[in-house]
Amino acid sequence: MKEKYTLYLDETKFKDRETGKHLYAVAGIIVPEEIIPAVEKAVLDVKKRVWPKKSDYSGVILHEAEIRSNNRRVLERRPEYVALIDSDGNKAKLIKGIGEVINRFDLTILGTVIDQTSIQNTYNIQFENNVYNSYKMALAKLIENFMLFLKIHDGVGEIIFESRQSGTQDVEDKRVKKAYYKVLAHGTLMYEGIEIQERIEGIHFLGKYENNQLLQIADFIPRPITLAYAHVNQSKPSIYKTSIRKQRFTAYQMDGASKFGVCVIK
Repeated sequence: MKEKYTLYLDETKFKDRETGKHLYAVAGIIVPEEIIPAVEKAVLDVKKRVWPKKSDYSGVILHEAEIRSNNRRVLERRPEYVALIDSDGNKAKLIKGIGEVINRFDLTILGTVIDQTSIQNTYNIQFENNVYNSYKMALAKLIENFMLFLKIHDGVGEIIFESRQSGTQDVEDKRVKKAYYKVLAHGTLMYEGIEIQERIEGIHFLGKYENNQLLQIADFIPRPITLAYAHVNQSKPSIYKTSIRKQRFTAYQMDGASKFGVCVIK
């Protein structure tokens, strides 16, 4: 029986204040099915460092941008973050703790950065604010590289996204599904659609309210890889060099980290 792997993905948008460049990234972690319970427990243990009582930490949802923020308006959405506002020590416990989990379980990082401004200028098209086409482009590349990972490990997999459903509207999720099924039907540059169907069993969407611990790790990946590409200083504390960069998928090739781990399309 083939081992199963799950790719947990999140996304980010970024505009460089100095250059005006628009970037978009989709990235996350690959987790073997057999270690999912252990990784979930490890994330909960990280939360315990800030919220010692189970009644407090069990419902906490980690969101990187809000953890790093000192804007008290965050408390309107996440009152439990009062433990983080103006407390760099508690923020560091969480951020460094996530990095430790990535390293401890040797979680593989996959990501794609879309240089929207470069694509717009190169191909003379409106692309800087085109989230759907950026996502579609990134997803195709991620599926291709996830396929390579699965072939190397002779495994099967699934992909889990954080749902972007708003109320009863799930237009964004439907668009992602549409992009995914196009890849299944037509394949990628390297893999036929039928070959992808034999390895990747499907995609699923989980709402943030479902408090999936693995998706919360994935939330810490897209922004740092985007900052790295833009040559913008990482937010402190940073887990980019200590965890994210070193855990990129390499396919056991010398230049694999940039070819297969975190790719740039521009």
